[in-house]
Amino acid sequence: MHTSTLILGAGPGGTGLLVCAAQRGELSALLDRGLVVVERGERMGAGTLGRYDLNSDSLATSFVEFLESKPAGRLFGDVAQWPVTRELIRRRETHVPLSDVAEFLGGVGDALQRELERHPLSRFLAHTLARSVLLRGDGSAEVELCGADDGATRPSITADSVVLALGARQELEDVLTERVAGLDLARLADRIELTDPLLSRGGVERLRERIERGARRVVIVGGAHSAFSVAWMLTERLPAGLFEDGSVVLLHRSRLRIFYRTPQEALEDGYGEFTDDDICPRTGRVHRLGGLRGDGRALWRRATGRVAPGECRVRIEPIVGSDEGRRRARRLLEQADVVVPAFGYRPRVVPLLDEGRRRLRLLSDNGGPLVGADARVLLEDGRSLPGLFGIGMGSGFVPPGESSFHGQTNGVWLYHNVFGRRVLEGLGAR
Repeated sequence: MHTSTLILGAGPGGTGLLVCAAQRGELSALLDRGLVVVERGERMGAGTLGRYDLNSDSLATSFVEFLESKPAGRLFGDVAQWPVTRELIRRRETHVPLSDVAEFLGGVGDALQRELERHPLSRFLAHTLARSVLLRGDGSAEVELCGADDGATRPSITADSVVLALGARQELEDVLTERVAGLDLARLADRIELTDPLLSRGGVERLRERIERGARRVVIVGGAHSAFSVAWMLTERLPAGLFEDGSVVLLHRSRLRIFYRTPQEALEDGYGEFTDDDICPRTGRVHRLGGLRGDGRALWRRATGRVAPGECRVRIEPIVGSDEGRRRARRLLEQADVVVPAFGYRPRVVPLLDEGRRRLRLLSDNGGPLVGADARVLLEDGRSLPGLFGIGMGSGFVPPGESSFHGQTNGVWLYHNVFGRRVLEGLGAR
């Protein structure tokens, strides 16, 4: 079987690309050329988003904004009438449960699947995995497939372009190779808890027994959303009496970035850790891309005494560069009962092979980004692969607009807009 475009993964990244095309009035043409979506699950849309017991970092409007586009509005008219959609629209200026977002995106995925079925050259393959992607000399790719449930070989697909939208992973083995304040985290392996299971539904409840047996000193290493989300879960989802004052420590290695709508708002809140490079030139917002938002931001404001009631159970400490600072950080880690390294996620990729079936080394294999500014997958030496694109969590895509920001940022709005547009432009060029 041959197709023009093959998307591996039908979660928020893979379907976000299709939503972007719908907004731009380009979806029908994309499907007429031939598009196949491969998904390990049963449905398109939400991926694993619904398993997280959190509120969104983004405002609800970022999920439903695309419905205001006339081309997308026609395609998703039924979804717009769903109760969960109306609730998201009603609460568009608030942070909403990710379970509601997952329900909404599932409806969007169902609508996209129906649209695929209307185009003879396009298909949705559920319960299917990609084993490998073989890049051929003519620029196309041959993708070996198998059943997600039984591993049985399925017919391969050749495609002019392939989009990796496989989500992200978090492995203990990766964490154990890290050093914090000169301390090898491998020495603390029996105390480490990963953020992904903790943030998933029932995660902190499973940790409760351990805490009740005396594991009261928790050190979270990180200063971004996942670190503060874990602290929020521990203090909001577990009984208040489990933790004493200062027993949950947030150790951060770089300066904390906090989102504010304007520089004036930041200064009035007592936050001045920003420069002109941290201000988005288009929106005027401070730390628009990587700044803390939602419940994590609210926890930071309580823990730093900016709002009452305060949060004395959480202590925020930088890992300063002095010898004494590093020794203090090491002592906190060594004395902790539970250590949570909040280092984010790495992209999940399928083996990429050259014509000789040799595995290609990617920049992301060494902790770098999966894709460059044009959303093309990057080789270890920094060269991009012309017909191979990536989108979604862990990809390392950095949108324009904040010159000081060099980290990762993810979000459904990005997939529906800036990120999705870059992939579509690349597909068009192909």
